[in-house]
Amino acid sequence: MKPHILRLILTTLILLQLKILEQPLIYPIASLFILDSTDCGLYKLYDKDYDCSKTNISYQIKDKIIDLYAYWVFLALFFDKLDPITLNLYIIFFIYRFYGVYLFYKTKNIEYIKIFFDGMNGLLILFELTKTFDVIKNNYSICLGLMMGMKILFEKIHHNMN
Repeated sequence: MKPHILRLILTTLILLQLKILEQPLIYPIASLFILDSTDCGLYKLYDKDYDCSKTNISYQIKDKIIDLYAYWVFLALFFDKLDPITLNLYIIFFIYRFYGVYLFYKTKNIEYIKIFFDGMNGLLILFELTKTFDVIKNNYSICLGLMMGMKILFEKIHHNMN
């Protein structure tokens, strides 16, 4: 079985299991991060010399598509746990990132990944933090803007191929 197929199956099974067990939302959110961090490891299980670097466009495209799939499964299973504002922002960020990944896939230009940042993971963290910290809840717009700025900066640094 190819590593990217294994990641798709693992993502589906883990998120589905967390839904069935009715776990708090923090668990599926953490699972998204953990599963994303395993990508290269799965490839290295099959080929210890596999290139998971930012310069391997083929790997990067697969990784971004699988990330979108994971976010879609999360949305399909856990949309009812998000408040209406977060749900709408999540869908907007998903469409925005989807378009960027599509352009990246078509052109092989990494700049599209930098511009069309992944806002879903930051949004989910922000959503969880509003449950605990009133200062974030009371300044949600500011925190959202800061998160978006940090994500754009992160994408530019993380995907800098120079």
